[in-house]
Amino acid sequence: FSKQRVTDPQFLFLLSLGIYFLVRVVGLARFPIFFFSDEAMPVIRAQEFLQNGFRGQDDVLFPTFFKNTFQFSLSTTVYMQAIGYLLFGKSIFVTRLLAVLSTLPAAFAMGWIFKKIFKANFWFLGTLFFSIVPAWFLHSRTAFELVTAVSFYAVFIYFYFTYLETANF
Repeated sequence: FSKQRVTDPQFLFLLSLGIYFLVRVVGLARFPIFFFSDEAMPVIRAQEFLQNGFRGQDDVLFPTFFKNTFQFSLSTTVYMQAIGYLLFGKSIFVTRLLAVLSTLPAAFAMGWIFKKIFKANFWFLGTLFFSIVPAWFLHSRTAFELVTAVSFYAVFIYFYFTYLETANF
């Protein structure tokens, strides 16, 4: 790498995204040591969805929500896990990997919030700061639906801040 490239903020941002991803993937099936039923539920619903001809439990084609015992959950995680199930079958690693992939937009959004909204000189560090938050480190390595929801929320916050910055009130 040339010195100019190593000091380029875009390169450092891509490097921070790579570090974020690597920290999430290494030992993914071993940590956290538990695998909750809530993590398995989207994969089970995805398997049922595929076996039922793209229909949910209530016979709705491509449902917006899937029922998880007593409550409903968003279909995004079930559809995401359906792809993993079709390609690789059921495994803790694949289930969690797909959840990790769903957090990449949040990591991206954090860097861009620091760049576009806060106008930080070292904006690429936003992704690394996001990466080291202990609660996020633990949860982003699980397949809970919360992980995908937080990722969507982070992207929403970026677009909301962008809207506020450009709106003419």
